[in-house]
Amino acid sequence: MKIKHILVILAAFFTVFSNAACRRVTPHDVFLPDPNCKKLGYYSSNYTNYHYGYYIYSMDATLDTAATITSISADIKGSNTAIAAIYDNSLYLIAQSAQTSVSDGWNKIEIPATMLQPGTYRLAIATINDSSSGIRSESGKGMRYATSYSFGSAPLSIDSSSPGNYALLLYGNYCP
Repeated sequence: MKIKHILVILAAFFTVFSNAACRRVTPHDVFLPDPNCKKLGYYSSNYTNYHYGYYIYSMDATLDTAATITSISADIKGSNTAIAAIYDNSLYLIAQSAQTSVSDGWNKIEIPATMLQPGTYRLAIATINDSSSGIRSESGKGMRYATSYSFGSAPLSIDSSSPGNYALLLYGNYCP
């Protein structure tokens, strides 16, 4: 009788772990493992356009509580190298990532942990200057800006030039 119980327990154990290992991983699982963490920016799987190199693309995002941003996630078309940054409401650089290799799909780009107070910020992303990769967006969902840019470190300030009616698939990850 004891062996039968042990076999039943082992069978249940292996079933649970094999199902967990085969479970489909979603962007939420990958980018926000802490259930207390949130997104600052725009997330969607319904992209309609992409914006390629030669510019640093940015969009406004409003934070309603003090929080520490630890990374920026972006839906990238193609494989390339990217940088991500956060600018204040006056469009001056607060924090930026190192140049990071990215691949097609959602990518999490680490930035130095940055404490932000409630307010409006500008999230930004750039890929190496070419026309084969860039940031995905959804048209008609918000306003994105493009500042002329030669790939390297994030510029110390950006502007609100070349507005377009697109929401960049870009968000900052934070825990309040």
